[in-house]
Amino acid sequence: MEKVDPDDMLQRQIAEALGVTPRTIVNKVKAGCPIKANRRYRLKDVARWWISQQTSPNGAAESQNLESYRAARAELVRMELAKKKGELVSYDKMIRCWGGRIKMFRDSLLYLVDRLPPLLAGLDRNEIRAILKTEAEYILNEFSRNGQFTPETAERASLDEKESPAG
Repeated sequence: MEKVDPDDMLQRQIAEALGVTPRTIVNKVKAGCPIKANRRYRLKDVARWWISQQTSPNGAAESQNLESYRAARAELVRMELAKKKGELVSYDKMIRCWGGRIKMFRDSLLYLVDRLPPLLAGLDRNEIRAILKTEAEYILNEFSRNGQFTPETAERASLDEKESPAG
């Protein structure tokens, strides 16, 4: 997936973001659309210019519809750019990913029922506690491993610090 810098976009990228052809962009530049010296575009400047060029000859009702359209279009452009940057992900994809992790977590807990009795037989309280802690840490580490839609290690540590009670 192509990474897009909204402050340094190619003609085809700006055209795609606005839902028009590259030829339309060429025509709009001739009509005054802002373009940087390096022949690239800044989305914010182009969007402002684009909106300023829209007119509403049929009065307030159409003007309100036009404003709604502009807001929806701007949101769509923002979402498309966020998706290209990897900041926006598919709901279905995230559900599949985390559904798999939850199943693994569930299966790991249920597996303890068969795994632990022979390991714990005849042990004292401290030995049992140490084995239970090791097993619990293993399951938690597997569940919170790095992967798609999972915060990186440093982010998780930061989140843990924010969630832990002061003391």
